[in-house]
Amino acid sequence: MVYRVRRRSNTKDGGREVIDKFHELQERLDFYEGWIGSESKYMRRSFELLVKAAKDATQADIQAAWEKPGKKSNADPEDHHPTIDQAVVNGYLRDVRGHLSLQPGRWIAVAWRNREWMR
Repeated sequence: MVYRVRRRSNTKDGGREVIDKFHELQERLDFYEGWIGSESKYMRRSFELLVKAAKDATQADIQAAWEKPGKKSNADPEDHHPTIDQAVVNGYLRDVRGHLSLQPGRWIAVAWRNREWMR
């Protein structure tokens, strides 16, 4: 979404469109969190960590982009490109593979990695 904020049109409607996209994205994240959580509370925790990592990685860039006027051009060389912590991404993918595995030991590992008291 940081790119949407940077490339927004400099009109009242342009800002409103981006805000609407943020709301739509949050609704989709809530839907998928609920869907994943209905399957497994441990996978829900893993998904929450992934979403939090993505939000944390982009928050400062999004705030900085809102403080500047929007532009229609391509990315500037000085634009910061946020990256999500790959350990969190890989952890989520490991949990997905473990949850879908036919080996009960992997299910236990997913539960162990996402147990409640670790939060």
